[in-house]
Formats: sequence, structure tokens, C-alpha cells
Amino acid sequence: MKENDEIRWDIVVPIFKNRVILQELGIALGIPFGMLLLVLALTTGGKFFASSTVVFAAGFFAVFMVVSFLFVLLVMGHYPVNFVMDSRGITYSPQKRQENRNRLINTLTIVFGLLSGKPSIAGAGFLANARQKMYLPWGKVKKLKTYPRSHTIVLYGQMAEKMGVFCSPDSYSDILTYITAHIK
Repeated sequence: MKENDEIRWDIVVPIFKNRVILQELGIALGIPFGMLLLVLALTTGGKFFASSTVVFAAGFFAVFMVVSFLFVLLVMGHYPVNFVMDSRGITYSPQKRQENRNRLINTLTIVFGLLSGKPSIAGAGFLANARQKMYLPWGKVKKLKTYPRSHTIVLYGQMAEKMGVFCSPDSYSDILTYITAHIK
């Protein structure tokens, strides 16, 4: 393989069968919900279960579950992505149809946040839209972690830079070899 050749592949990742995605979902969903419960418990002066706070927390959890269910329906338990690797780095982006769906959801989130006067919701939509596509140069990769059973490689860059590289069973070892040859 020549050094300036690109390697491209598309893959549909099963969301609920991939350990890396499940861990990330647990972090992304568990931390905010856990912090909310902690704040509620601290602000009620130890009377968390004896107040209307429980009703609020249950309502929040119900909304959270409905939104999660809608997300699962929208992506049907799979997330189609594509990757491009070359001698400079690796790029991740959703496949075209998924990108359009994401853009619609993110736009609706922004509009809903602005109309409801909730800038944090609008901000979440803006952030999600900004992270549709991610590029990680090989020089910024600090470490990698492999998950051979799920054919996944996780690249860690600086601070919050993290990219899951999902491969087919046939391409996993070739892609891992290519990546390890390019990171320093």
C-alpha cells in the first residue's frame, strides 16, 4: 500500500451490541442523571424521598426514557458511519442518510431550546451538530485500546478527543496494523 493512499470503509454499527458504544452511552447518560439526583438530594436537605422532588425526578426520568426510546426508533438500533484513513490521520462521519437525520434532530433541538427559553438545550443541539464529523491526526493520538471481539479500536487524543473506529471482522487486523504503523 502506498503512503498517500486512502482507505475508506462504510459500516453499520449495532448500537446495543457494541461494548464501546454502550460504555459511552452509560457515561453520557449516567453522569448527568446521577448529578441531577445528587443535586436534588442535597438541596432537599435529606428529605429527598419525602418531598415533591421524587415526582420531579420520576418525571425527568420518564422524559429521558421516552427520548431514549425515540432515539432507538430513529436509528433502529444501528448507526451507519464511514471512515477515511490516510497518511495524515483518520476521519469519522455519519453516512449521508444518517447525517441528514442528525441534522434534522439537532436543528429541532436548537429551535426547541430557543423557543422554550432554554439555552442549554439549544447549546446541546449546536454541540451535537458540530461533532457530526471528526478528524484525528495521527500525531495527536496518545494511545489506543483494542476490542478484538467487537472489532473496535478506540483512539485517544488530547483531553476529550476520543474516536471509536469500527471495523468489519475481515478488515479489523489490517486497519489495526495501518493505525499502529502511523501513530507515534
